Amino acid sequence: MGCLGSSAGNVKDKVTKALAGEKARVVMFIGGPNSQRDEMAKKISEEFNYALIDCGNVVNNVIQTKSTLWEDLQADLTAGGLVNSSKLIKIIKLKMPSDNKKVLLNGFPKSKDNIDTWNKEMVDSADIKGYVYLEVSEAKMNEAATGDYAANVQTKIDTFKNETLPLVDSLKGNENFFTFDASKGADDLFNDIKQKFMDKKLYQ
Repeated sequence: MGCLGSSAGNVKDKVTKALAGEKARVVMFIGGPNSQRDEMAKKISEEFNYALIDCGNVVNNVIQTKSTLWEDLQADLTAGGLVNSSKLIKIIKLKMPSDNKKVLLNGFPKSKDNIDTWNKEMVDSADIKGYVYLEVSEAKMNEAATGDYAANVQTKIDTFKNETLPLVDSLKGNENFFTFDASKGADDLFNDIKQKFMDKKLYQ
């Protein structure tokens, strides 16, 4: 047992060292409330062995644990806007694994400043292989703004309209920008995205 455990550890160490100088290959999932983004990001990451980084969860974890990064984010969160792009990218970079260079970012970018800052600060660390945009109508997004979390969801919708839609418009001419009809059922939507990953060889 000890020998097997040691052997497995050595293999992982070798893989990690081999990948150390390699850029991360990143796919970014973009979508507003009620776009099935979280579900699709999880299923696609599992299907194609991507390391999944959920940017909302990453920020929430910093808030809940009051980690050393909390003070950096506190002013932005108190102001009620988006987290400063450089601060958010710093957190994302810390979460990127060393033993898997295929990374799926769920919920990033949310603004044009996000992607402009990413392109400046991550040019030596990561290549963007694709943007997956899960498109739904405003009416569909508004369906999620009910119950106890209605105000919170409405804030997200407003941010999406004011910050994310201009980003989407700026990316539409990119050959690696892929739009999907997120009003479809989950199975059909997943199959559409999966087929695009196969066609564009994003499984590599």
